[in-house]
Amino acid sequence: MSQVRPLAAAALLALVVLSPAGASRRVPRPALGDWEGVGPHGLPLTFVLAKKGRKIVIRNLAVGFPVNCPKQPTPTVAIAFKVATYGGPGAPPRVRLPGWKPNDITIFATNPHQFPLEIDGRLISHTRAVLSTGLAPNVPKNCGWPKKRVTWNVRPRHRTPVAAGNWTGTATVPGGTGTVEVQVTAAGRIVNLVVVTIDCTSGEGLGGGGFGSGPPAEEFVASNGAFGGWGSGAHWKGVFGANGVLTGTFTATDYCGTAGQITGSFTAQRAP
Repeated sequence: MSQVRPLAAAALLALVVLSPAGASRRVPRPALGDWEGVGPHGLPLTFVLAKKGRKIVIRNLAVGFPVNCPKQPTPTVAIAFKVATYGGPGAPPRVRLPGWKPNDITIFATNPHQFPLEIDGRLISHTRAVLSTGLAPNVPKNCGWPKKRVTWNVRPRHRTPVAAGNWTGTATVPGGTGTVEVQVTAAGRIVNLVVVTIDCTSGEGLGGGGFGSGPPAEEFVASNGAFGGWGSGAHWKGVFGANGVLTGTFTATDYCGTAGQITGSFTAQRAP
């Protein structure tokens, strides 16, 4: 009897800790494709769930992190993760901790020379999940960000295709013309570089000027192709269209006229 009881206890523990096959079948698998999440003050989360054999894997994970108060320039940055693993409905079997439920989700992600990221939550339905992660200690306090954790409501959503690589085109302002260069990374989810250069064609400017940000600019590209950023006293907004054309506007120092600011526009396409 003294040898039978430990074996029986071990078998019972295995049933409790390991994923029950019947329980996993009762939980719906998440929809495949693009998932987009919106957190406080628009903080973004994006990833793709794909099928690999009979299991679900995660790809193209990019996460927004607070760096300034929400109403200040550059309140957030977006970071893409090169390595990410998905644990949840449809994932390979794994050991479950006490309190685990069949619809729990855990995402682990890493980048070289960065602290690993863990995102936890729960699949609510085939097309909805609630996920959260802890905030870093250096996030600004008492200006609108949560104190400890940030939470996203995440759903499948169509994403405008944006080609990664260099986008180049023209910029115009009253009294000047110039060029724009935009670098897109992370499978079309992050703008890594923005540079605008203006040459004066009239006015009192001293030949022109320019502004930019990055790399890394770490500007998130929303599912509708929109992004925005700040740099060198300038602010810009752009939209990648489904037709493969980037259009945008900016405010910057008036290099070709007054000492104030001026509004300009730009358009670009993916460089061959």
